[in-house]
Amino acid sequence: MTENYTTRPGEGFQQEVKQAYNQTNVRETEQQMVRIDENHEAIACFTMAVDSYDAS
Repeated sequence: MTENYTTRPGEGFQQEVKQAYNQTNVRETEQQMVRIDENHEAIACFTMAVDSYDAS
């Protein structure tokens, strides 16, 4: 039985937004949060490529 889950939809997304907001300087947060999200997406792509290469 798994005890580390929740039935509240969107909670994971809310945590990501909170973490990104905490990385901003609280001025022009939207632009900064978009940049943070783009960086996370790029890192995820690189990680997938490396994992795929390692698996082959």
